[in-house]
Amino acid sequence: MEEIDRDMLISRVVDDQASDADWAQLRRLGENDAGVWRELAEAQHEHAELCRAVESAIAAADDIDAPVEAGVQRRFVTTTAARHCHPQVVADQFDTVQNHRV
Repeated sequence: MEEIDRDMLISRVVDDQASDADWAQLRRLGENDAGVWRELAEAQHEHAELCRAVESAIAAADDIDAPVEAGVQRRFVTTTAARHCHPQVVADQFDTVQNHRV
C-alpha cells in the first residue's frame, strides 16, 4: 500500500472522507506515535470552531432578504461548507473517530 502523508490522513478523517484503508494506516501511525491522535483531536476542534463561525455567518446572512429573479430560491444555505459544518455532521465525525480507535 502507498504511504500517505499523516496530514492528508487526518484531513480525510476530519472531512469524513477517510476510507477503511486510510483508517488502518492512521491506526498504524498511531501505534508508533500517539501524537497522531492529538493532532487529529486538534484538527477536529479547529474544524468545529470553523463550523460555528460559518453557521454564525450563515445565520446573519439568512436574515437578509434580497430581491431574486423568478425561479431562484430565496435562500442558499446548502453550500459545501454549510453541509460539512452542520452540527450533526460534526457529531457523526466525532463518533466515527471514536468507533475507529482501537
